[in-house]
Amino acid sequence: MDITIRNAVKQDIEDILRIQKKAFAFQAKKYNDYEMPPMVETYEDVLKDIENQMVFVAVLDSKIVGSVRVIRNQDEAEIKRLAVDDDYHNNGIGHMLMDIAELQHRELKRLWLLTGSESYKSINMYKKLGYEIYKEADHKDYKLVYLQKFL
Repeated sequence: MDITIRNAVKQDIEDILRIQKKAFAFQAKKYNDYEMPPMVETYEDVLKDIENQMVFVAVLDSKIVGSVRVIRNQDEAEIKRLAVDDDYHNNGIGHMLMDIAELQHRELKRLWLLTGSESYKSINMYKKLGYEIYKEADHKDYKLVYLQKFL
């Protein structure tokens, strides 16, 4: 499988949203939270991130199969909206997207992200990549876990 990771462009937004909403639908159902940001995000929201932050897409045979965003804030950044098309899970695409996010920000002190406390598969992947849980917080009727990695 020959995956290319590149910066997202405006023409990618519809695919990014399609993959993201499909990927996060499982989380929305699990936590009974259909208003979580990945589910209600708009075209304009993604465009703003493409114009002002770093958004990466994974491409296979000219088809977008995953994406991730990195929102920089001084000497740290938040990794957001990691999503891989369901048809391409377990092919290392999530790892590839996380790797490029880290490589492009290696001058920073810290990267962090959050996910639902019962998102065990995601949490395990992040831990394998060197992220550690540093905080839990109540959110609506469920808990979020915050993970970080010092670079």
